[in-house]
Amino acid sequence: MKIDKSFRFTVRLGGRTQRAGTVAPPQSATEESFQPAAARYRRHLDRFVAAGVGGFFLSGLSLLVPEALFPWIAYPGVALVALSLLIFFTLPRLACPACGRSADGFADYCPACGAAGLKRRWLMGTRCNACNRSLGSYKYRNYKIRFCTHCGALLDNAGI
Repeated sequence: MKIDKSFRFTVRLGGRTQRAGTVAPPQSATEESFQPAAARYRRHLDRFVAAGVGGFFLSGLSLLVPEALFPWIAYPGVALVALSLLIFFTLPRLACPACGRSADGFADYCPACGAAGLKRRWLMGTRCNACNRSLGSYKYRNYKIRFCTHCGALLDNAGI
């Protein structure tokens, strides 16, 4: 459950956020066929976050407990951190159902707005001319993937 800016409550069921009394917009065939992969990716990402947070919590807690309890708390904490890293490096591939190519990375279309014309710069990263968004050249993704970067097809309206 989350509260949006207008102080209305929204309920998140099954990965989709929908306000009470509203009808979901119709989905394209590409978006419908991408939903299982997106749901699998979100589940893996949720497991990664849960294992990482639990592992760091237990590892931190192990510093505060007596020495007799240290191995019973620290070792599961380290194991959970290792499990979270394993989950992160085995995240499922996000393949576009329209063109079959990977939705990660950059090609011709902006992954956030779907417009053509990405400006790639080595030092400053990639920038979209249409939405004026800096997509960065970082080690992590600072945008949500909504469109395929190779063919421009809408993959997920909410974004991954």
